[in-house]
Amino acid sequence: TTGGNQARTALPKDVVPGDTVTVQAQVKTPINSASGNKRTDYVLTWDLLDTTTGTWLSEGTGGIPGLKQNVAVEDPTSNTLGLEKFYAYTGKNTGAGSTVMNNLAAGNSVWSYNAVNNPGRGVNTFFRIAYNSLDTSDTVLGGGWSGQAAGPLRLGAPLDFHPNPNPTEVRLPDGDGTTHVFRKQADGTWKAPAGVHFRLTAKAGLDCTPDKDPVPDAWTLLRPDGTRFLFGCDGYLTSVVDNDGNTQTYTYEERKSNNKPTKFLTYITDPAGRQSLTVDYYKKGDASYEYIDDSGAKVTGSHLTNSKIYDHIKS
Repeated sequence: TTGGNQARTALPKDVVPGDTVTVQAQVKTPINSASGNKRTDYVLTWDLLDTTTGTWLSEGTGGIPGLKQNVAVEDPTSNTLGLEKFYAYTGKNTGAGSTVMNNLAAGNSVWSYNAVNNPGRGVNTFFRIAYNSLDTSDTVLGGGWSGQAAGPLRLGAPLDFHPNPNPTEVRLPDGDGTTHVFRKQADGTWKAPAGVHFRLTAKAGLDCTPDKDPVPDAWTLLRPDGTRFLFGCDGYLTSVVDNDGNTQTYTYEERKSNNKPTKFLTYITDPAGRQSLTVDYYKKGDASYEYIDDSGAKVTGSHLTNSKIYDHIKS
């Protein structure tokens, strides 16, 4: 890194070994315009600077490496990713129910495929995948790929609150990669972006500070047909309730991934109590594993250490 892309925040006090402090750090947003992508993955590295000597903790022999975290940076025009009824496209069917569509204004191409649809009592369980040519960010399917598991969100990407925990903007990355921004109004209601027919509301008296118990219905997204999508304080989808009260629930495994606490959807339970969809992931350290390489061939490996593979859906 260089001084041009570094941001420094002073510690609030001198810290002795074993002590902890909370730092309200500022970060600089990279500029994506040169890459042409609407959403791009970067690595955010945390380090400590000795201001007396001007050296970083990670420098020199025996230095402690900085803490690296993967982050996605979006252009304001990232809402042109994915497929929306209010954009114009040209496209072709590509077989087996898949299509490729090109956004005539943005130049983004979207390949999409509806892989699974399990009928349920009032609420169906489906799984769809999409690839955006102007998106190199990665959640659980690889760079540019988005998954949608019986809900409005991109799989692996929760609602994004700004600022947190008292947001004035809520970003919803949908299942085919489009990001929709809801903005808080003076009367406390949330305004949806033009053409997006959802109503977002926060639970009355909501307090999402870390020391509080989890709130599974902290946020509600209401669709015109009366279907409600409920989200926890962390922005992950917890349940879907249709207009007749049929409820589908979502179960996650929480663990650290690339030095960040992350939730991985493991299964969906439909209104009849059946596990209608299960999701398996590669895990770091897997003794043996199979995957599809860049040539399309199925290959095997052992003792998984590749971060491009672990914490991703098994192929």
